[in-house]
Amino acid sequence: MKVDSSKYGLLLIDNFNIDVKTRGKITSKIMTDVRPRKFCMMKAPMLSLFATGRTTGLVVDCGNSITSVCAVYEGYTLPHAIDYQMYGGKDATQLFYETIQDKFKSKLEDYGIIREIQKLKERACRVAYRSQDGREDDPSLKRKYKLPDKKLITLNSKSIFEPLEILFSGLKINNENKTEVKSLINMIQETLHKCDNDIVPILRNNVVVSGGNSMHEGFKERLRKEVEE
Repeated sequence: MKVDSSKYGLLLIDNFNIDVKTRGKITSKIMTDVRPRKFCMMKAPMLSLFATGRTTGLVVDCGNSITSVCAVYEGYTLPHAIDYQMYGGKDATQLFYETIQDKFKSKLEDYGIIREIQKLKERACRVAYRSQDGREDDPSLKRKYKLPDKKLITLNSKSIFEPLEILFSGLKINNENKTEVKSLINMIQETLHKCDNDIVPILRNNVVVSGGNSMHEGFKERLRKEVEE
């Protein structure tokens, strides 16, 4: 970047499952090679929580490849109270494509096609308020969208709701890792179960969501409903 790194501070966001030894190696490498004026490593869930003005809470992160739930208490992550699974936005994109692949001539291999499908998913997909909503092929839920080639396609309720419903209902799915997807509420319950009973009410009342996959319409409302139940 052609800048004098000694004049600037560096904040490095690390993953919640990086061990102390690896963090030490990264720090040593940064201080030796980059030599910033100041250096700090922080975990992503902590920063998400701090951004809301809180120091204690439960962070639900739904990213591109990982969905995680992490408890943070008084500014520190609780390493024994973390749950995560390898399911995220790219898997939802794959499921979305499978519901509409008959409308495309190209396979989901070219980056350009993947990007266009991802954009369409972000515009069209949403989370139902109840698990049974959207499962029936309701004509009123159908939506028309224009593709980059000017072709119009119609999306039914399955295409709109199914890719994200898995996050809330769970499913055995044949994604890249051949894994079973746990529901978010199960992940939250398991994480809270690992915490001291004294702080569980505080964590439950301070749930923070982050990650691009959580920005779909209806996500926060559905999660709030299930946590409160």
